[in-house]
Amino acid sequence: MPSDSHAITQRTWFRRLLFAGKIGVSIGLLAILFGSLDLAETTALLRRIDASTMAVLAGLAVVQTLLLALRWLCVQAYLEVQSGFPATLRITLVGLFFNQTLPTSFGGDAVRVILLRRYSGSYAKSISSVMLDRITALAAVLVMIGVGLPLLANELDYLTLPVWFRGLILAAVLPLIAIVLLAPALARLLLRFGVPSGIAALLTEFRGLLVSPRWLAPTMAVSILIHLFTCIVIYAMAVQMGVAVSFSACLVIVPVVILVSSLPFSFAGWGLREGAMVFAMAWAGVAGADALALSIGLGALLIVVGLPGGVLWLLGSRRQRSTPSGQTGPVA
Repeated sequence: MPSDSHAITQRTWFRRLLFAGKIGVSIGLLAILFGSLDLAETTALLRRIDASTMAVLAGLAVVQTLLLALRWLCVQAYLEVQSGFPATLRITLVGLFFNQTLPTSFGGDAVRVILLRRYSGSYAKSISSVMLDRITALAAVLVMIGVGLPLLANELDYLTLPVWFRGLILAAVLPLIAIVLLAPALARLLLRFGVPSGIAALLTEFRGLLVSPRWLAPTMAVSILIHLFTCIVIYAMAVQMGVAVSFSACLVIVPVVILVSSLPFSFAGWGLREGAMVFAMAWAGVAGADALALSIGLGALLIVVGLPGGVLWLLGSRRQRSTPSGQTGPVA
């Protein structure tokens, strides 16, 4: 039908404009940073990371990937989805690859939803598992920031936080509090206004996860451990580069960077992550060029870690094409 094709064309152009806009944001932010900081110093610092150090960092990232799969497996168990650790790890790797190749860090989440469908039996449960996985990761970031900022008040100069950053923290915290206290009422209200029942169910499921020590304890523990590994990676790079920053400062600064870079306004977090790193590392007295080197090093490591997922995706697609008609082959 003409109207249907017109709507599809509009959605296609919207996606293209959104894609171009996010690339523009990334390029623009990076251009501002590169133009205002000593890029030669940043490059010199990156060259200090030798092959052996990169191998160690890659090893840490591999362990972190295993923990990512474990956390998602905990969420799946809570939702009674039985995929098993090997399948969950494969899908996690593929998701990490698409996180680096699609416009936002949520691109890999869409891929995870599609691939988990063959184990969950429905897209609703797949979406719930991925969303709950994301939300628990966010909750762990907020816990680390909330606990770390007061404890490191004497070490970090953050008392003049800009209004936009305080608003970002508030915007992330308030919905979590509202879900815990008001999830059943919010779910009924959403249904009354015609919101899809899956979203209302997600609120109830997340509240159940938060108020159940049996599920909350292991999921949050693994989430915090995952973020700790990112802190360790940043600190190890700082030591190798000769950047003067303490590990305790990284415990607060890195979660802030994770929070900001997860916003869907740039291509795979590029630009936002670098700006957040320069901004937050200034609390610990780290020069902008040094902080930029740390962020670029982290971004490069994320690309390397995502490559195995691309290989798995290609192999899975090839097996699917070779599967006889009428049968369903694995895709990851």
